[in-house]
Amino acid sequence: MSYTPHVGVKSPGDYVYVASVISSVLGRISESGLEAQIPKNVGLAAIDFFDKAISATGEQTPENPVASISNYALATAILAEMCLPAAGTRLQVEERLHAYKELLDKLTSQNREPLTLSEIQTSHEIQLFFRVMRRKGYDENYTKAMGHFSIE
Repeated sequence: MSYTPHVGVKSPGDYVYVASVISSVLGRISESGLEAQIPKNVGLAAIDFFDKAISATGEQTPENPVASISNYALATAILAEMCLPAAGTRLQVEERLHAYKELLDKLTSQNREPLTLSEIQTSHEIQLFFRVMRRKGYDENYTKAMGHFSIE
């Protein structure tokens, strides 16, 4: 039996590059306090991820319900794994996803002001979020690759 994914649905394995770049750039901010800019296409991919996840939290039916729910489920799984306080209710998850998206918008833009202390703290959370996503992606890609080489 074959599996045909829905259009727009991505799994953690599809986000390994995006997650790696973002966690690396945000690591430079946290290590040295320096300003860093996320490459435009990488930032747009991450922003699209959060846009879809956030659209699954609203009362309206998302434009792409399957992709939105998939991203929301992945985001909530990552947040749960991060063990952050105040990430338990749906409203708290939605607020956190909005905060991540807004900061990524700022870090992707060409002209921006320096980060506030609150934004630096949020950047640490986003870095952890994408580290967990990257690990999940590596795990998924490894499992897929090993499935092709099963010994019977």
